Amino acid sequence: MIDHADYSVEQLFKKKLIRNFTIKEEWYPIIEFAVRNHNKLDIPQIKDERILKHARLIRDTDIVDILVATAGTIEGDGSEISKEIMDFIKKHSLIDRRYAKTKSDFTAVQYGFAFNIYYNAVLEEYKNNFIRFHNSIKGNERFKDAYEEVIQYLDERIDKYDRHRIKI
Repeated sequence: MIDHADYSVEQLFKKKLIRNFTIKEEWYPIIEFAVRNHNKLDIPQIKDERILKHARLIRDTDIVDILVATAGTIEGDGSEISKEIMDFIKKHSLIDRRYAKTKSDFTAVQYGFAFNIYYNAVLEEYKNNFIRFHNSIKGNERFKDAYEEVIQYLDERIDKYDRHRIKI
């Protein structure tokens, strides 16, 4: 299986296709880091906050996009979410796909994307698309506990963010 992020970096930067776009070269390190890491389990910590800020924004956007793109396309196989995957969800931690064993586990990995949203401003959009994604799954009752855990987590983060946000 090809890692599409690494492949994209190879095409854009090693083959220099990035030059086909009207982008200043000073942006290349930011773009390369963001593209390379947008689909990794976690973004590596680096000292350059400007590069990290853009990488986190691209990653958050990609996470929302995945929910939008996959809503209505997920079909269960009747399996339950494994205890191991459910433990990740209950701990609100990132879920490594390598732990997924069943089709339901792979679907639950997408539930775990909620715990990887960095910017609070993305939370409402993510939540709306997460609800749509969950409701589109045939047999989504198997995901009830995971769904409720994610919604509670999102509501708590949104509430905390809203209390600190300046209202205009």
